[in-house]
Formats: sequence, structure tokens, C-alpha cells
Amino acid sequence: MASHDALRRRARFAEFARAADVVPENPDYSRITERLSATKQDPEFNRLMKTQVQRCNSLTAAFQLNGPSLYVDTYLRKFLLEYNNRVFKGRGNEQPTSFNILRSFVTPDEKAFVLRLLEEKFFQFNLIDYLDFVTSDAADASISIDDFEELTIYELNTGGSFAQVVLPGFENLVFCGAAIAREGTEFSIMAIFGNRRSLFVEGPEVSPELIRPQKREFIGDGPWDTSAERLFDSDAYYPLIAMTRIDVSDRRIHAQYIMHESKDIFRVTTDDPAVMLEPAFFQSGVDMDAVIKTALSELSRYRHVFNLLNNLLHFPKFFERREDDFYVERHPTPLKLGPQTTKIRKLRATLEAQFCPNYRDVLTLAQSDGLKSSLLDRMDLKFETSGYWRTLQLDRLGADKFGNPIHGKTWVEQRLSWRELENTDADRGEQKTSVVRVSKSDDVGYVYIMRSPAHERNIYKVGFTKRDPEDRANDLSATSGQPDALVVMQSWRVFEPRRVEQEIHRQLELQRINSRREFFKANFEMLRQTVENIVAKLGAIAAV
Repeated sequence: MASHDALRRRARFAEFARAADVVPENPDYSRITERLSATKQDPEFNRLMKTQVQRCNSLTAAFQLNGPSLYVDTYLRKFLLEYNNRVFKGRGNEQPTSFNILRSFVTPDEKAFVLRLLEEKFFQFNLIDYLDFVTSDAADASISIDDFEELTIYELNTGGSFAQVVLPGFENLVFCGAAIAREGTEFSIMAIFGNRRSLFVEGPEVSPELIRPQKREFIGDGPWDTSAERLFDSDAYYPLIAMTRIDVSDRRIHAQYIMHESKDIFRVTTDDPAVMLEPAFFQSGVDMDAVIKTALSELSRYRHVFNLLNNLLHFPKFFERREDDFYVERHPTPLKLGPQTTKIRKLRATLEAQFCPNYRDVLTLAQSDGLKSSLLDRMDLKFETSGYWRTLQLDRLGADKFGNPIHGKTWVEQRLSWRELENTDADRGEQKTSVVRVSKSDDVGYVYIMRSPAHERNIYKVGFTKRDPEDRANDLSATSGQPDALVVMQSWRVFEPRRVEQEIHRQLELQRINSRREFFKANFEMLRQTVENIVAKLGAIAAV
């Protein structure tokens, strides 16, 4: 059941689409333009239009400047600009294939004819720490819909430089980050990877005649530069984008996309029937059997990439467990860092403050030093074979799987044999996927006991950190809402501090105040002795 906010967003999309469809191909184009010409004589209408155009331009400019400039938000803003360019050129319903997934990350503005990003939450963490969690006994394999706020973008960025990911068949892949958005029971995921530029393969030459004239308005008539794009500022990698849409109510995968970015265009491979069954393919005489076979063959190679994406849906549980270890970094936005020009001052004067922030708060987990190798369980997801989502013009009314009306897309009941064919791939029999290996220094850190003078007697925090415990205490005191500073009572330098901490917490389960927090009620001597016994038992003590 869609929430009230989701229904309002759908209604705005429907209104947006009706306006976006005022193009020469529209049967009512002449009548609409005549009415507009008559209305232009009204001074009040002209003032309103001037205000609306200014807001469109201001919002478009603001969203290119109001992020923390991390990996994920940079790409989301890049796509948003492309979508709005089409809106402003009168082709708002003529979006690229990426919009089939990334539509979940944008919403029409309530006051002007422009798209903007949904509310964003920014995170920065080490991929090794996350995969260590999802492959541990502490992880819960279930996905709770309510763990994600609806119509909110969760932007998961790797901390520092790219994270080296070793996937079967992709030993040169790096992970930059991912974005997740939920609408109802559907999750859309986009992830940004980098692959070695030496491995980039240019796609086949595309004849402009095979591309509809409306689309050629945005990419020209060629020839296009299909050489590899740089991954941010790195000459070593090119951008590889993976996207998928999953319905967790029935654990079905609805679509998968792999996009290789070249300088002018993306080379897209997908199993999305809304693309593969596009009538334009048949009109241009394309061999659909060959298209489907090629797409499934390539996507099969990337199954480990999609398995990683699917496992990102456990992130809220990871954050909940490690919440005390996250601290807030305030990242200045380009609005703050850039020169305060007249244009910037106008943005601030005409837009709501929420669209012109000087800083963005990024919840950050300190870097890990561990040498890790993990096995990611394949999630129990199935390919949808009973039908598929067909993208409609945004103003058109379709129906979901249960017959409920929905704008902009419709569920098509049709058994899709190629889904079943893909599931018979011999490699599908594997139940586990070797995922990550990142080489760093020895896994050394600290376990500690802290307390706050503001707490009642015999309340202590027991946890671990990879940094100096005093620095960790200062961070916690500043960001966790403590009424008084946390004080380090004692700390131990150990190997594999997370494993030591988990064993300590298991031993102290009866003394734990809240299952989601790391606070325990016991006398200090009992806690100290427990820690020392476990450190000795595990042989974990590390010399200073």
C-alpha cells in the first residue's frame, strides 16, 4: 500500500507529464499553443511565468551545487541535470533508459516545472566493515521495509579513495558508492564502480537512423566519441554503473542494468522488458532474439556485482549496530566553497533555505585497517517471470500487479521465457559468491570501557575503535547527545578488535541495557575482568 506522500508524488508526476507532453506530435498541440498565445496577453500570467522560469533555473543550478561532492551525490546530480535538460527542451517524457530506475530518486517540484532530488541522507564508510557485518553471525538475513524511510535517498559512499573489490571475473573492479530509494515495497539501487580503462570495450557502431529523431535531439547525429570516460579524476578506471529494481514483498528482481560510460554516451545492457520490448526495436528491424541473448550473456557475467547491490539492503541494520561508531562530518557544499557571486546570492534570495545549504552532514565510520576476505550469501531473490513493468508517458494511467491505478507505468501480465532461461545458467547453481578482499595493514585497534559522569552509577559503554580511544570519546561526547563528556576508564590494544568486542558483548548480554546500544549495567571491576579474560582467551593482545 503506497503512503500518502507516495500518492501525492504520483499525482505530481501525472500533472508534470501532461505539461511535458506539449510537443508537435501531441494531437492537441495546435489547440494548446493557441490558448497559450492568448494567455500571454495577460500581464498576471506573464509575471507568473517569469517567476516559474526563474525558479526552474534556480533549482537546477542549486542542485548542481548543494551536495557534499561525494561519489554518489555527484552522479545523481549529473543524471538530474540530463533529465531536466530534456524537460526544458520540451521533451520531458523523452527520458533516457536510466530514468526507468532513477525516476525513483527524483520528484517534480511542487511550484515549478522542474525535477529535483528527493531528500538525501549521506553516509561514508569502509566497504570492508560493511561486508564483514553482512557475512557475520550478527547479520539478519531478512530485509525490513520499514528500515528505510520512504521517498528518501540513502547515499552510501566509500570513505577516502575507491574501495578495491575482488569479484569473480572482475579482479580490477573498484567500488565508489551506491544510492538506495524506496517507494512502497519497491527498492531502486544504483551503484558506481570503476573498471580498468585497459579493459574498456567500445560498443558496436550505432547508425543514427536507428535512433528516433526525438532522441537524436539530445545526442546529435554522431559520430559519437565512444572512448572510455575517466572515473572522477582517475585515469586508471572508467565508470561502470549498475542499477536494479527489487520488490521485497515477493523478493522479485524486476530489472537489471549495466552501463559503461564513454565520453559521449552510455553503452547500456539490460534485461528490463520495458526496454527490450520497446516497439522501436521491431520497427528498425533489430533481431530481438539476438539482442536478448547478448544482453543475458553479459548480465550473467555481472551477477556477482548485482549480488553485492542486493546485499546493500542490509545497510540500516549495519548502521543500527555500529551507530555509536559513526560520527558527523560537516562537508561544505560548492555553494559555500565557491565565490559568492551575484548568481549565488540570487539563488539564496529566491529559494527555500533547504535547497541552498552551506554544509551537508555526512555520517562517517572511521577507516578500518583489517585484511578481510568475505563470502556473501546469495540473496534469495527470483527473477520476475509473470510479467514486467512497462514505462508509460507520465500522464497516462496504468495499473499495478493488483489492479490498482498508478500513473507513469503499468504492470503487463506476460510470462517471460528468457528470465527462466537465464536461471538455468550453470553458474546459477552456486550458493555463495566470493566477494571482497582488500589488502591493508594488520587488523589492530582498541577495546575500551567508558562512562559519563552524568549517568547513574555502574553504567558503562564497552566498544571498540580503530583510532585513539580518547579521540573516540571526544567524538561520542560531541555527537551522541551526551549531557556530559565520556571518559575512557581503560582501554586495551588488540588484534581483530571487532571480533573481541563481539565476544565481550556476548558475555555481557545479561548486563546490556538496550540491545541496540553498547551500554551495560555492572560494576567496573566485573567489566574489566571480563574484557581481560576474553582478550587473553583469544590471544588478541597487541603490543603498543
